Amino acid sequence: MASWGFGVAKAAGITAPDVILAELCIYASKASGEKFVPHIAPNYRDLAEGLERGTIGMAWLPPILAVELEDKGLAAVIALPSRKGMASYHTAFITRRGGPTKLADCEKRSVAWVDRESASGYTIPRLHLSSLGFDVNTFFSRESFVGTHPAVVDAVIAGRADFGVTFCNLDPISKNILNAGWTEADGHSPRPVQVIETAGPIPNDAIVASTKLSPGIRASLTRWLLDINVAEKELFQRLVRASEFKVIPQAHFEPLKHMVRIARARGFSMPPPA
Repeated sequence: MASWGFGVAKAAGITAPDVILAELCIYASKASGEKFVPHIAPNYRDLAEGLERGTIGMAWLPPILAVELEDKGLAAVIALPSRKGMASYHTAFITRRGGPTKLADCEKRSVAWVDRESASGYTIPRLHLSSLGFDVNTFFSRESFVGTHPAVVDAVIAGRADFGVTFCNLDPISKNILNAGWTEADGHSPRPVQVIETAGPIPNDAIVASTKLSPGIRASLTRWLLDINVAEKELFQRLVRASEFKVIPQAHFEPLKHMVRIARARGFSMPPPA
């Protein structure tokens, strides 16, 4: 029997991803009737190429790359990790209290990013600025990559950056901030920053399946993700920081696609998947 890769990109903070993925491949194989083997990729580009070649059958991808591969007919989104019951989040532009109150006031000021692979900490904020008509190539006086969301908050509070970007989760009804890069996980103990603007919603990272897999196999994988057992939940919690999945309608991706379309129309060039 031919095997399919179950791919994830290397990520900091995940202990023994190869061991976790190997165990999940056993469950995925049993659920689908196909043989899955672990594939730890050096970057997202490797995963995209593997899906195109047909060597990777399933992968965990950031949202922009997931929808791009789906639009090209190379992969289908089969489920999204659900965190605190939500399948989306937002990015937030923050500054010190008393700092700029609107994005136009941030022009020619220094910014702190998370890293180039962060959706909420780099890619989405740049897309948002570009969609509003700002030239992201000249907008900032200085750009720094500080590695983590807490480090962005530290840089802003300490004055090492005039503003920064991090994630936040909003209540879908009240739009109040439930938790963010400047709070504890439960939303308590907020640090002294002010929010200039938020952008989103951004779909959570996605589990995609190659379109070279039959629709029946993809459906089997979706059913598996929606009904994972206790042991599988623990493994996924360690790997993707979520222990449950949701199937969402295509409309869930429209705000992100709309932002990408407008930014590209204004000349924004998407960075290659890293």
